[in-house]
Amino acid sequence: MKAFLYIQLSAGKDLPYQQPILSAVKEALPDVTVLDIDLDTDKLTLQMATRLLEEATQAVVCIKGEQEQAGFGSILPLFEALLTPHQNRLLLILGQPARLLRMLQARPQLLVKQVQSETEIVQQAAVFFGELD
Repeated sequence: MKAFLYIQLSAGKDLPYQQPILSAVKEALPDVTVLDIDLDTDKLTLQMATRLLEEATQAVVCIKGEQEQAGFGSILPLFEALLTPHQNRLLLILGQPARLLRMLQARPQLLVKQVQSETEIVQQAAVFFGELD
């Protein structure tokens, strides 16, 4: 199973209900399981996200955040799983989440790419999943 997990380092009440990036990924990569979470995500959904990452043969995780954000809130346990090296996992970083970037720099064995746009996210995911060359 291929999975795409979109994490926003923001509270849900400030976010739009539908994320255009999720629609773009579903359209471009219809065989990929898609899930999104934010700092207000409940425990059950976090468990689903963790299980999705464990069961996926390939996973792209896109993390969107800004520099001024303080922490990871309730999704910290998921980040512990994300920071464990996995050969079939790509982390895409959208924005400048300073704390996360420092954590990732300390783990050079992780496959991490900085992206600038949603179009680039879809393109990087397609290349990683072997859908594009």
